[in-house]
Amino acid sequence: MVRDALGHADTKTTEIYTHLNNDELRRAMQKLRAKKRRPK
Repeated sequence: MVRDALGHADTKTTEIYTHLNNDELRRAMQKLRAKKRRPK
């Protein structure tokens, strides 16, 4: 799911971002969900 949210085709690219702590990841996911809910 994180790979898809970040738009990465390769899991190895996503591994670069695994240093994020849970709070940072939670905020990033909430921001992404908010963007998807906005009308275009």
